[in-house]
Amino acid sequence: LFRPETDKNVVQAINTGLLELAEIEGSNNVKRQLKPGHGFKTGRLFRSISSHLIKDLHVQFNAGKNVEMGTDSLEYADKIEARYHMFANAESDIDNNSDLFDKYIGRAIEEAFS
Repeated sequence: LFRPETDKNVVQAINTGLLELAEIEGSNNVKRQLKPGHGFKTGRLFRSISSHLIKDLHVQFNAGKNVEMGTDSLEYADKIEARYHMFANAESDIDNNSDLFDKYIGRAIEEAFS
């Protein structure tokens, strides 16, 4: 456990777990909320929702915006979010369920050391 590569392995495992958490519980949560009459019109926003590893231990899910990569979200994504709060709802669902962190990050750490 105390080998020099341990810290690197733990960070990589946490990154893997966080990205999976953001994709499955974040991005998919937002997509489930988008439906006709509730933020879904052409499907472009739905197709733009994704998750990204920003840097070690930091992930984001959004409508294509990636600060580190210099890409912007869809021009109307903020307006739809202001009206329907899909991203805020998804973030709140994650923040209010600590079992999700154990499920995704704990499993990734276990796998890294198996």
